[in-house]
Order: sequence, then structure tokens, then C-alpha cells
Amino acid sequence: MLLTFTVKNFKGFKNKQSFNLVATSANEYKENLFEIDVNHKVNKNACIIGANSSGKTHLLNAIETFADAIKSVENVKEAHQPFSLDIKSSKEATEFEALLFDDERKEYINYSFSVLSGKIISESLFVKSKRKNAQIKLIFKRSDGNIEFSRDYKQLEELLKSTVDDGGLISNYAPSLKNDAIKFVGKWASSVFLFNPRRFNATATTLAEAIIKSIDENNEGKGKGKSKSEEEILNKRDVMANSLMSNVMSSIKNLDLPIEQVNCKREEDGTPYLMVVPKTVKGGSVELTMPESRMFFSEGTYATLNIAIIIELFSYAKTTLLIDEFDGALHHKLSLGVLDLIRRKDKSFNSQMIMSTHDILLIDKGFRRDSIFVLKKDDGLSTEISRISDYSVRKDAKLSLKYLSEEFGALPNIMSDENNE
Repeated sequence: MLLTFTVKNFKGFKNKQSFNLVATSANEYKENLFEIDVNHKVNKNACIIGANSSGKTHLLNAIETFADAIKSVENVKEAHQPFSLDIKSSKEATEFEALLFDDERKEYINYSFSVLSGKIISESLFVKSKRKNAQIKLIFKRSDGNIEFSRDYKQLEELLKSTVDDGGLISNYAPSLKNDAIKFVGKWASSVFLFNPRRFNATATTLAEAIIKSIDENNEGKGKGKSKSEEEILNKRDVMANSLMSNVMSSIKNLDLPIEQVNCKREEDGTPYLMVVPKTVKGGSVELTMPESRMFFSEGTYATLNIAIIIELFSYAKTTLLIDEFDGALHHKLSLGVLDLIRRKDKSFNSQMIMSTHDILLIDKGFRRDSIFVLKKDDGLSTEISRISDYSVRKDAKLSLKYLSEEFGALPNIMSDENNE
């Protein structure tokens, strides 16, 4: 689970900024908290607001870019995306840092790296047990090309010195290393998914394959010792996939979308794909692939269909789901319905949802004040992050009205005719 995320010199972020999901002591919406212990709780969902070009998308991109670099060495060079509005920053490293919590091992894990023009400048990993009076423990640190592991992990140091070059991260090798903290960093990174309706163009194959992959991963190791034919395995997958689609349809009906059915099918070569049956007049029958659905339905309906599938898919595991303005083409009531769906699905899985929105009315619907983040530009055009709990606001105040009255200072500066005179 993500507790804090810090970024510096990435896109619209020139100066170091922290995104803090650790809850304050405020007594509100306790159902939206994950409890580490009596004194430490974490927000399971968060909302990011601000004017256009304030940095909302850049913040979600930063989390995604950080995770992608951990997932694969091929993505490391893409992590250096410096603040380009001044010459000095464009020649400096991009820095990332995340504080995570491993619920199984009850450990805090602090992982960071910085990258400049595709080369790793620094990287470090620290661990601290949740136990009272536990000490911070160094796993490894790296700077200027030197890799140093703590005494307990010297064998990893010898292994990696000849393997890792300055274009790759130690975390890239997480699956193969015998260290639980490094493995957890890799596992968390794999759980991060960014949904952006403007760039999301799911095909019938990609979503269906993701569904089948999720089913396989969640059933890995089950039924060992029983030899099954390929046909039996495919049949079992199909049953489970369509059971998942049945859950999706329950959500779609609650959201009142004009869709009658979503089915998971297979090509002759076994490749899975999705087919969508829209509601028709009596006696009508239409079946659409996902690309055809994109052309047939409105932007809002298609986006909601995709997010309903994604929410169901990711509800089977601990996930960090990033949602960038899914509500841009949705009616306010439909946005509320999707928000309720997300909260119902993540209730049992300790997943997290971080969303950005321009639908300011949403911040009045179940978000804690310490989970609403306000983004705005400083005088140097760099994004600053604050949260509503940083401001002095009465408990009974309507937050959307406070925002619209410019109390948080993040409204668009739309110039009037008077200002143009």
C-alpha cells in the first residue's frame, strides 16, 4: 500500500513535492481507511482537484512512470522527464521516492531512485518493522555507480555488481532476488494501473487477455498434482471469465448503461476477446466488438463500460488504481455511481484508488479532508501539492462551495472583459 509519494523535477514538478496518503486524526469516513495500527491509518481513496494545467495528470503520470521503471529496465530511460521551463532543471535528474507498507510482513518500505538521461544517479531501499521501537534497516544504497548492500545481504551485492549497469535499477531484478522488501517493491509496482479515457483505447483482445491473465494468476498453484488437458483448462477459464463478466453486468445495470450483455469468447486459436450486446428494441439483435463499441456508444458510456470491467478485474487483488478524469464525459449522477462502485469493490482487498476530477461536487461525497489534494502552480510555474486538511475549514462546511469561493486558491484564473481593458 502506498503511504507517501515524493517527486522532484518531473514534467510540471520543479521543486520536491509530496503526496501524503497517511490519514490525520480526523474522525470522519473511517470506512475509507486502512488501519496499520492504532496510531497510523492510510487513505484507501483520494481525490485530486485543481485548474486545467495545474498538474493533476502529471502527478498520476509520475506515480505510473515510477512504477513502470521498476517493472522493466526498458522503461527506466523514460523516467527522466525534467521540468523544462528553466535551463537548469532540464539538465538535472528526476527524483522519485515512495513509502510503502507491506501488510503481510508488517513492514514500512522506503524506496527511491533518481535518473538523468537514462542513467541511474542514485537508488536506495530502507525497511522498518511495525514493531514498537524497531530501527530503520538499510537494505542497499547506490550512488555514482557504487552499489552497497548491508552486511546481511552482501551476497546480493556480489551478484548484482556484475549484472546491473547504470541504465537499470536493482528493483528491475525484484522477482529473482532473495529479499522480501525488494520483491514487495516489484509486486507493488505491478499493481499500479492508470486509466485515462482520453488515451485508453482497449480492444476486444487486450481486456479479455488481461481478464484471463488475472484468472490464471489468482488460481496459480491451486489444484496441483491434477493433470488437466488444455481443453479442460480453457473451459475452466471461460467459466470463470464469464462469471466475472456477470459481475460486470450487475454493475452496468446499476449504472443504467444501455448494455444488455458483455461476453468473453475465444478465437479458434484460443485468443480471448470480448463482445458487447447493446440494448435494442424488441426483437433486435446486435453484437459489437470493443472497437465497434467505441464507435457505437457515447464517449461517456464507452468510458464507463471500460472502467466497470477494469474495476471488476482489479478487485481480485491488492491494486493501486489511478483514474485520470474518468468523469469528463459523465453526468454527475453517473460519476457518483462509478465512485460508489469503486468503493464497494475495494472494501475487502486493501486496494487504493487515486482519482483526479473537474467534477467538484464529488469532493462532498465520502472523501476525507485529508484525502482531497489541491494542486496549483507557484510563481515559477511549478506545481504545488496541498490537501484540504491543511486549511482551516469548519466541519459542517460544504467543501465544493469553499473551493468555488477560491478559499483553496486553485480555481482557473479566467480573465473578464474588465481585466482585458
